Amino acid sequence: MNSNRGLKFNEESLVIQASISGQGFALCSKVHVSDDVALGILVQPLNVSLDGFTYSTVYLENHPKETLILKFLDWLVEAASSFSQLRALE
Repeated sequence: MNSNRGLKFNEESLVIQASISGQGFALCSKVHVSDDVALGILVQPLNVSLDGFTYSTVYLENHPKETLILKFLDWLVEAASSFSQLRALE
């Protein structure tokens, strides 16, 4: 994976707006996207929880690259699970 490819944002509101515009998916605070998810603007396929924080992964409903987004999210969940298992061993 080349981390230099694609869009990068240093402001959470910008990544949410990019996701609403169909530019990809966003990993962001659940608080900031709950209305858009409730209105059906964004789709929330899974919840990712970190100690003390709840994040949502969201993308535009009927995104043309939904299959690729879901494959990446499957990988993300697997990677996060592996990381959690490693931290538990410490």
